[in-house]
Amino acid sequence: MFNGAAAEIMLVDDTPANLRLLDNLLCQQGYRVRPASSGSLALRSAAAKPPDLILLDVRMPEMDGHTVCERLKSDPHTQSIPVIFISASNDTADKVKGFAVGGVDYVTKPFEPAEVLARVNTHLELKRLREGLERLAEARAIDLVKTHRALDASEKRLRLVIEATSDGVWDWNVRTEEMFFSDRWYTMLGYEPGEFPAGYSAWRDRVHPDDLESAEAVVRAHLANLVPEINVEARLRAKSGLWKWINSRGKAIEREADGSALRLVGTNTDVTARKESEAALRENSIFLNTLLNAIPAPVFYKDTNGHYLGCNQAFAESIGQTRSDVVGKTASELMPAQEAETHRVMDLELLGQPRPAAYEGQTTDPAGSIHDVVFHKAVFLNSDNCVAGIIGVILDISERKEAERALRISEAFYRSVFENSLFGIGIADPDMRLIQVNPAFCRMVGYESDEIINRMRLSDLTHPDDREIDVADMRRLINREQEDFVAERRCIGKSGEVIDVIAFVRAIRSDTGAYVGSSTTVLDITTRKQAEAELERHREKLQELVAERTAELRHAMQQLVQAEKLAALGHLVAGVAHELNTPLGNVRMMSTALVEEVRAFGHSVDSGALRRSQVSSFQTRCSEAVDLIERNAIRAADLIGHFKEVAVDQTSARRRRFALRETIDEMLTTLQPQFKRTAHRIELDIPSGLEMDSYPGPLEQVLCNLINNSLTHGFARMDAGTIRIRAEPADPGNVRIDYTDDGTGIPEALYNRIFEPFFTTRLGSGGSGLGLYITYNLVTAVLGGTITVCPPQERGIRFSIILPRSPAAQPISGASK
Repeated sequence: MFNGAAAEIMLVDDTPANLRLLDNLLCQQGYRVRPASSGSLALRSAAAKPPDLILLDVRMPEMDGHTVCERLKSDPHTQSIPVIFISASNDTADKVKGFAVGGVDYVTKPFEPAEVLARVNTHLELKRLREGLERLAEARAIDLVKTHRALDASEKRLRLVIEATSDGVWDWNVRTEEMFFSDRWYTMLGYEPGEFPAGYSAWRDRVHPDDLESAEAVVRAHLANLVPEINVEARLRAKSGLWKWINSRGKAIEREADGSALRLVGTNTDVTARKESEAALRENSIFLNTLLNAIPAPVFYKDTNGHYLGCNQAFAESIGQTRSDVVGKTASELMPAQEAETHRVMDLELLGQPRPAAYEGQTTDPAGSIHDVVFHKAVFLNSDNCVAGIIGVILDISERKEAERALRISEAFYRSVFENSLFGIGIADPDMRLIQVNPAFCRMVGYESDEIINRMRLSDLTHPDDREIDVADMRRLINREQEDFVAERRCIGKSGEVIDVIAFVRAIRSDTGAYVGSSTTVLDITTRKQAEAELERHREKLQELVAERTAELRHAMQQLVQAEKLAALGHLVAGVAHELNTPLGNVRMMSTALVEEVRAFGHSVDSGALRRSQVSSFQTRCSEAVDLIERNAIRAADLIGHFKEVAVDQTSARRRRFALRETIDEMLTTLQPQFKRTAHRIELDIPSGLEMDSYPGPLEQVLCNLINNSLTHGFARMDAGTIRIRAEPADPGNVRIDYTDDGTGIPEALYNRIFEPFFTTRLGSGGSGLGLYITYNLVTAVLGGTITVCPPQERGIRFSIILPRSPAAQPISGASK
């Protein structure tokens, strides 16, 4: 018995690369590997020391694998070694021939490492189980034969003893209750003859409590003539305290007329040995049944005539029968005719050449599904070393077959992808030696595939300046610090040209996580690199042009801002002229009238016709004129004072403390001319005590710009519009000003663009597109606040302005100058 970790596997292949690959793969799994480069060398090595399993290449020049396998199977010393064929051919005839000459499995190149390991493990385990079953079956058969022989001999001796009255004999007179025990009756239990009085109670007291009731029931039944004899097996306590199985047999030799027994005679036979043998047989049977049922694969054994002697539960379920129904029947009674005929033919061949055999076939389960299976069969011998029957194990390989079919499709698919990929792909072994490359890879570097495969390493194609970092990345890959990496590298082509590539490198690992190689996918980016260099040159030129255009744009913006300022100043002058026109006109009119009155009064004085009533009237009219002139002059002075305050605020952007309501009222006074001959109006909702220590000029310009926008854009197609300006403390340090109108409004999709320079919805209609841009800069840069445009409740536009009551001192930006 060997264990899988220490199993020795012989590799037979004339290709050193294949030997190395399989050697590395199996050694990593803990197997001992014995390589052989030819069939003759393999035969000599196996004869000298049989390995546990052989991986045998089919195509070899000196002696092919089929011949090697035939010779191994013809040698009793090596015929039990499992042989797995390895071949690049997928021909069914080759597989059939391989199984015919004694192979247990067949692996097609190129193979997956996981598949090879799985098949190796499976057949090593099968060999271990088969050898164990053979040894166990042989041992149990020998024990069974010995037991039966012992039982036969014991029965013969028993008959002789009974005939010679060597068993314990008893004689019971039921009427007188007298009883006789022979010497052997006593000595059988370890007593001296006559050591205690003979009697029914002497027997009864020594019967095991668990056996007493059933034993006495038999005795009473015979006494009543209900059963023909007494035949009781019960445990009796010997003198040593041990329990012995005693078979008490007896019969009434005298009976009353009513049939009741008067006298009985019988014998006591010690059957302890038989009982122990039967218990051992039961234990062996239970052990064998447990062992068979523990094997997940169907197992059966039959005699040389094809009648099933037994099977495990898996086999019975596979054919839809119970284990008891299988015993005694043949395959033709349990299986479809064609399947049964195949078994009959293969069984006859096996019985003719009694050596382990394996062959593939198909079975049909109770549901009607067909399964691909491998039958592993061997003969077992009886105690005379003659073939007694066949034992078999059925391995369901449907999944493996399906996996093989899927694998072939997958291999074809990936081979197509590999061969036709536009990316260069290379597969390297653990030494970074390229073992497979696709056509795109060859075209990229200019080499033929046979110049690369197994001849060049990845480092041979890497630019010398990139090799150190490339080796470092590969080392991290091998040490499992990373599973893949992407990097830009430079390669050297066959003609010496430098090729810029992007390389994606990924580790290839075995099932145990061991590093077995890497795959590298490369994309030629030489053209892209050249384009990037050209693009960089254009980018630098473009940056120079952008700088020039930015300077020109900044100058143009400054001119436009100045034009906006001049336009605002024009509005202010127009307002001043309009508001002063009325009081100054009144002063001029009254002064002219007063001059006429004075001239008329002087003429009356000169003519001497002056009357007292004329003097009184002249005095009254002069007083009224002077009063009117004085009031209009005061009104003009007040207006000039307001205009001066607004002009100073807007032109100097000086900081001062001011009442928000009064400042906005003064600013609105200058805008009154724009509302003449219109029904538009402005509503204020500003508490009178709300004061700020800020820049009133920029604030007035902000509101002027918003009002001008409403008049120009919002009310363009309206006869009567309303502007509402509402202010309130937002918190102890800030003021909120809400500006709304009920004009046409702005589409919500344009909200995020209205503060951009030169953005206007009336391009070519007098709008510069700088009004809201200047407004945004004044609010954020000068006044230190924020301005946002919000969707109105009904129609029009709504601006929300948050301003600090006392902003931090900061320079005035160009937008406010």
